[in-house]
Formats: sequence, structure tokens, C-alpha cells
Amino acid sequence: FTSPTAIPALKDAEIVMREITRRPGTVYTALVPNPRGAERAIEARTDELNLVMSVSATHNLASLRMTQAQSFAALAQVVAMAQAANDVAVNVSLSCVFGCPMEGDVPQAAVFDWVQRFVDLGVGGITLCDTTGMAYPTQVQQLTAAARARWPGVDFTLHFHNTRGMGLANVLAAIDAGVDRFDASLGGLGRCPYAPGASGNVCSEE
Repeated sequence: FTSPTAIPALKDAEIVMREITRRPGTVYTALVPNPRGAERAIEARTDELNLVMSVSATHNLASLRMTQAQSFAALAQVVAMAQAANDVAVNVSLSCVFGCPMEGDVPQAAVFDWVQRFVDLGVGGITLCDTTGMAYPTQVQQLTAAARARWPGVDFTLHFHNTRGMGLANVLAAIDAGVDRFDASLGGLGRCPYAPGASGNVCSEE
């Protein structure tokens, strides 16, 4: 539910969400970048709002055109709106958890600081994103296991890109760490426009 001016192809999000044939037991999730998008998504009966910001200050500014403080303030409003609406869940996707193409390594402490901020708001789902395909299995296993140990009540999702052919290896490492939720895309489509050279997401078929 982005601005129709920014991304015209997504201007009919309400129509899709309202009129899609819903399968019982399936959670219908939509990306929501701001409070206005949240209003539209909630009105269209979206089951879960997915919010995005980056744990890298440089990447957040490049991709969202906001400082991290500005992003957090806006997303905190969205969380409050979802909580005020009955049965609308929230998941926060944190970009560049496993490395940033602009800043390099991102300290685990910095990642966990942002996780804690959203947990403190009452968010029940966090996605740890390998936005550009920089992650490797031992890193994934260690960080994911530490996150699950620290926040056992949070539903963690892992989001990998296959830039270096490591996507499935990283999925297996996350499974070993106890994760059972993953982002994937049909045919491996998708990439970040602010991450030059990054390829698509892990392929659903695999």
C-alpha cells in the first residue's frame, strides 16, 4: 500500500485485497510504508501489516529517504493504528541485518537494539532480512539462535536473497536455529533497487 504517485502499478492494492478469493487459514499480508498506507490496508481488510526499516542508517536514508529516528516514529504510529483495529497483526522487516552494501558489517548489538524497540511496542513478528545477499550460514545460525533465545515469544521470519548462490544454505542454517518462517518469491523474482548487484529472493519452488 504505497503512494500511487511513487509506484503507479500498485495503485489498485485496495481492489486486490478486497476482492481476492481468500483461502481459509491463509494470512494475507501487505507492505505498509506509512500511516496513510496503513489506513488503506486496514480498510481493505488486510490480515497483517508488514513494516520496513533498515538497521543501517545509510541504507535507510537511501531507500526510505528518512533517518532511522523518522522511520521509527512513523512506524510506531502504524503499530498503534493496527493495535487499535481488531485482529490486525504487525510484522516488522529489518533490512541489512546481515550486512550493508554501503556500511559493511552491521554489529549484532545494533540489530538487537532495533528488535527490542519494536518488541517494546508490542510487535509480535520480526523479519531478519539479508537485503543484498551478503549473509553466510554460520553468521545466520549464530545470530538467529541468539535472537530466538533472547525473544522466545517473537515469531522470527528470515528473508534471503540469492546473490551469491547462498540462499538455500542460509535457509537450512536458519532451520537448524529453529526458524520455521521464510520469505520467498515465485521464480526467485525481486531485488532491492537501492542495492546494486543484488539478485532476487530465495525461490519458492526450491
